[in-house]
Amino acid sequence: MTCVALNDVSQPPTRKQVRACIDDADQSFRTCWQTLTSMKKMELDGCALFDFQPALASALFKLDDAYRRLVHHRGVLIRKKHSFSAVRFGQRMRALGQDLEALRAAIRVGRNLGDAFAWTFYRYDQPSLEVHFKNPPNPPTPAGIGGRGELEFIKQVKLRGLLVLYHGITTFLRIGDVSFFDPVTGRITGIGELKSKPSEPGKVIVRMHSIHRGEREKIPFINLSRAATNREQDRDEEAQFKAVIERQMKKMVEVVRLPEPNRKADLQDAYHIDELGNFAKQLSLKRPKAFQRIGKGGVLVGCCPFRGKSLSGRIYSSTSQASIFKRMAGIRERVSTILNPELPDNSIFGSALDPGVYHGIPPLFWFPCNTDFLEKIYFMRAIVWTIYNPAYLFRALRERGYEVHTEYPRSDRPKFEMRKAVSKGVAAIEGLDFYLALIEQRFMREAKIIEGFDRVFREAPDLASGQGTRIELSFVHHF
Repeated sequence: MTCVALNDVSQPPTRKQVRACIDDADQSFRTCWQTLTSMKKMELDGCALFDFQPALASALFKLDDAYRRLVHHRGVLIRKKHSFSAVRFGQRMRALGQDLEALRAAIRVGRNLGDAFAWTFYRYDQPSLEVHFKNPPNPPTPAGIGGRGELEFIKQVKLRGLLVLYHGITTFLRIGDVSFFDPVTGRITGIGELKSKPSEPGKVIVRMHSIHRGEREKIPFINLSRAATNREQDRDEEAQFKAVIERQMKKMVEVVRLPEPNRKADLQDAYHIDELGNFAKQLSLKRPKAFQRIGKGGVLVGCCPFRGKSLSGRIYSSTSQASIFKRMAGIRERVSTILNPELPDNSIFGSALDPGVYHGIPPLFWFPCNTDFLEKIYFMRAIVWTIYNPAYLFRALRERGYEVHTEYPRSDRPKFEMRKAVSKGVAAIEGLDFYLALIEQRFMREAKIIEGFDRVFREAPDLASGQGTRIELSFVHHF
């Protein structure tokens, strides 16, 4: 496999070069965004689909390379701290910190696009995603030969009948380096791990070990007429390689052997789609601010404070927090509407609207709202907060016979405990934070969550038997 050598520049990138790197990446992000919006509208060009990952991966590799060079330079600067005055050292460190944060912000933009792309191919394999989420978040794209090999693999390899999904452009595909999607079945058929080594100037050898479910003939690259003993391999190198692969293969087997999800539940009517659409329309009309009540306990708050036309301009924007809060005049009155002095559990949870994928929650991109609003979120044109008061949810649960206990310590996260008496004992529901995130971050209706709890208590036979048991609940989101 032929590869293009990456520039090996010993000097750290300047602020001007960092901004140029971000804006160059933004050009690729824009092309990828057009592909995503075409996918959403079901107007996809096949060539654009295959170009998406190489374009996004190339941009992320360049951003990660600039980031690594700045981190290295920061270490050098710290070691030579005695050579600078305290003022000069502080200035250099602050400037480096700003550049590193700018690159992290740009990388998040790219990874969010990659998440939106990859999720659509994994949406019927969400039990497999639960296994991915049990592993640590993806590291940056690899440097050196390993990175060159992965990048050239995703650029050059095209398989008949399968689409290769590169995990390095996502945050949530954390086992292996690539997945194989079968468009006929609509399912992921396998996971692969890539290892690279140099061959000769301008070339790199990429080896892939993969595991698949289904027929052996579907495995890519395999030559069924050739015996494995015909290949000459270095025994010591092979032993070391197998030791590394063995650890990955155990995880890969766990992913591809999971059963299909139960598709009986319909969640299309489970979200505050109309309210989300109204909020999106407000921001799309270029209003200075937007507010929207979401159910009884939620408020969406947003504004578009950054004037920069380029991505780097918005990231490095000098707009102050004071200026943003000034734009959001009236937020206190809006938040007060979701407080009810008659309820014992009034509290305010607030966080930025996260467009990405996390356990049990799909990317915002695939929710039924207009792409102009989504573009503002994904490309950092808008700041959107979700504010939520769970007191109404807790009241509704108690009215249905659930016991809800809350504890709000002065530090750390609040603690919630929920139980319900069953015929021969008491059942407890764990992980209430997850359901609160579904409401706050994806605008799920509280009634739908309670309905899910009720259904479990009705239909789970072990709960009525009085025997100790544990039941895991998962949502499968289809749009």
